Amino acid sequence: MPPVQVLSNEKQDLINLPVLTRPYSQSAAPSHSALASLSAAVCSSAFLHPLDLIKTRLQVFSATRGAIPHYKGTVYAIWSIYSSEGYRGLYRGLSATVIASGVSWGIFRYLFDFTRNAIHSSSTHGVSKSSPISLYENMVSSIIATIIATSLVHPLWFIKTRMELQSFESKLVGWTQYKGWMHCCKTIYIQEGYHAFYKGFFAALWMAPHSIIQLVLYEELKKRHNISAASSMQLFWPFLWGVSSKFIAASFTYPFQVLRSRLQMLHSPYANYSLLQTIYKIWKTDGSIAFYRGFWTHIQRASFQSGILFLLFEIFQKKLS
Repeated sequence: MPPVQVLSNEKQDLINLPVLTRPYSQSAAPSHSALASLSAAVCSSAFLHPLDLIKTRLQVFSATRGAIPHYKGTVYAIWSIYSSEGYRGLYRGLSATVIASGVSWGIFRYLFDFTRNAIHSSSTHGVSKSSPISLYENMVSSIIATIIATSLVHPLWFIKTRMELQSFESKLVGWTQYKGWMHCCKTIYIQEGYHAFYKGFFAALWMAPHSIIQLVLYEELKKRHNISAASSMQLFWPFLWGVSSKFIAASFTYPFQVLRSRLQMLHSPYANYSLLQTIYKIWKTDGSIAFYRGFWTHIQRASFQSGILFLLFEIFQKKLS
């Protein structure tokens, strides 16, 4: 009879680690993925909301005629907002951000997994469930999910932008002040009409490659790393993949975020302009640098948030499976 091998405490701990990422040939139930994404998005967006608020204000300040001050950097912005508005100023629009982020990611992930499961099942005639999900299947699924999700949740991002621009200075110059996201919805509907909720929609659609690049890159990185249950790095990889995919996606598509924010702001000087006219006007007035205002604040927050989001997504999905 062979001797019984006694594992060290360190090895035993590694074996007991939960396996976070499922094999790339498998896709979780869309409802499980959606709930996991929604939960992860709510947690990560709430944690890093102040940086998102600063990014939004940096994107639009030059077009607000003093309603939004010019912050000289992230640290200065935090100090300035805290000094004039208190700590609550750093969390303006938090509820709108959490709702927009959670609902957006939940809907997107459900559509993404549902679509790629359907495409994969069709391409394999429902026979080979263990065959790998291809790059083509991931890309087509992300395109469909992005277009539908953007069309459904754009009003939530519009409300989030309006709430984040409620500064001390905007109050002084007479901008409408919202008491909360529900009051914001009601006021916009009364003063601007229902069509206002889709301001900046075409700029948002042009950001579709962002989600496509991010999700496809994350899934492809995940596909090529088969994480062992005994790997002490399994908590690190989803975070790294999330950071990397977000950094690359945001670098390509950030100017469209600037366009969307400027079109959605109250008293926007671009209200009657087409998307191309807005691009030309911004370039002529502020130069090409305007399209990357707030980029470093955004990339620091968004990359870190994406890492947290995907790590939490994998953890929550494992718990739900």
